[in-house]
Amino acid sequence: MAHPLLTQASCAVAGDIAEVKAIANHLAQVMKRIHGLEWRVEIEHDPEVAMVLVVPKLDEEGRR
Repeated sequence: MAHPLLTQASCAVAGDIAEVKAIANHLAQVMKRIHGLEWRVEIEHDPEVAMVLVVPKLDEEGRR
């Protein structure tokens, strides 16, 4: 069984990541209203770097 502090820290991180996802999804909706395209959100993170990418969705042929 994990130490309670580790469990608590893990839950806090999960909450922070969920908050970042919510903000990124909101940004995607704003971009849709401004530019009229569908937008996709990608979030990558590791202990040293985090990246949030909000870019237009492409169709199967690579077009917007």
